[in-house]
Amino acid sequence: LEAAAWARVPAVLVVGRLAAEQRAAEQRAAGEREAEATDAALAALHLLAVLGGTDDVRRVLAACTPALGPRRFALAAATGSPQALEPVLAGMADDDPGTAAAAAAAFARLTGHAVATLRTVSTAPPDGDPVDAAFADEIAVPDADEARRVWARLAGALRGATRLRRGVDVGRPLDAAGAARLDLLGRRELFLRARFHGSWGGVPAQLELF
Repeated sequence: LEAAAWARVPAVLVVGRLAAEQRAAEQRAAGEREAEATDAALAALHLLAVLGGTDDVRRVLAACTPALGPRRFALAAATGSPQALEPVLAGMADDDPGTAAAAAAAFARLTGHAVATLRTVSTAPPDGDPVDAAFADEIAVPDADEARRVWARLAGALRGATRLRRGVDVGRPLDAAGAARLDLLGRRELFLRARFHGSWGGVPAQLELF
């Protein structure tokens, strides 16, 4: 589907919108239970987040339910919408370390600020093999209160942004300083959006030259 986006196939947005509608229907059918999403649906929603307009942002954020697990925060951040900050901030205070860490990554992607770590938690099961425990990954649990203080300082300047990436409104023309603050993923999405909408005529291979 991403290849179709690079090829400027308009149906990419149609597929994303259908995925959002299907998520909404599945969630209504599930009632209080959470309906899971397929990898294909997540890929379609991600492209809708990156390429779509204001109405599409609302569709994607509505699809970011707890059933998606920690992946919902990357999807919310892909919209670049300041509206994504509230669910992201709430996620940083989640009791599940993986959820909190994923929300912290989304916060950094939107605002450009990495908050302090309260503690680290091993991914190894408490009664697991000691050797496995020695090589297990550790998850950094963020300071959710600090994140709210950071956003309180930034909100006045960033709340009106069209599309946030690391504290830069990439929905507006970028100067050299703004472009330098983007990470590789944000830069790739910027060029994908520009090509899809016809304002850049390059190809993905050109992005590897820099």
